Amino acid sequence: MQVLLTKDSPKIRLCAADKFLKTSAYKALEQSHLIGEGIVMREEEGDTSLLDLDDATGSSICKSYLCCIESLLGSLDLPKCDRTYRDQFSHSYQELYKQMREQFNSECAYLPEILDSAQEAFDHLWVNGEKYVFSPHVLESGNELFAHF
Repeated sequence: MQVLLTKDSPKIRLCAADKFLKTSAYKALEQSHLIGEGIVMREEEGDTSLLDLDDATGSSICKSYLCCIESLLGSLDLPKCDRTYRDQFSHSYQELYKQMREQFNSECAYLPEILDSAQEAFDHLWVNGEKYVFSPHVLESGNELFAHF
């Protein structure tokens, strides 16, 4: 719709879209999109459907992207899921979450390592020399997580 204004035109109220463009939610959405464009995909045997999280650059971009998504969720006032289950995690895992919170000022502390495990669909993960075997529920949840990413 085109609106012609003259010097005698009354002030026109901003439409909903124009208002949204000025919100913190839009800024967070835009930042998420821009950082998301930089996500590095693997180039193995012609398959580019997996994220390259083994590479330091790919992992760093993914961490930034996950933090932007967290910021977007916060700006939309969406509730955070309960994370008390993490209290039962090993010391090694708790350290990974702590580092993510400190380095990226992230409350949710989404970890690329978890996303990488989900996309690989391995039944175990090694952390600081300790092997952690995933339950069928964890594997199913990982598949669902990556399918929605």
